[in-house]
Amino acid sequence: MAKRTTKAASRVRRAPPRARKAPSRASGQPRVISVVAIIAILRQLLDPHGIYPVVLKNPIGDYIRGGVAARRAFFAVANRAFQDYRLNLKPGNLANVRTVQDLVDVIANWFRRHGHQVT
Repeated sequence: MAKRTTKAASRVRRAPPRARKAPSRASGQPRVISVVAIIAILRQLLDPHGIYPVVLKNPIGDYIRGGVAARRAFFAVANRAFQDYRLNLKPGNLANVRTVQDLVDVIANWFRRHGHQVT
């Protein structure tokens, strides 16, 4: 006599799928980002149409108009632009940013402090 199973008995309850973690750097190799890549991403943010050249020595106010609120909004966009590298700048990191070069230096230093190799 063959044993019969019903559909209800054969169903197995499964846990809901979980979000996958980002791959870890188990090999111990630091992530690498170049200063040229940082500048290229910032140029796309500061002048998306590429009409005006972005000069590193110019004040940041030449590109971000609107005061403190506009700067905070820009830095939130910059965090998203560098999301592959998990950039997370806080307003305190940006207190002394006067020129575009200062902004590049702040971002590069953040990456160094968080285990990235900046070339």
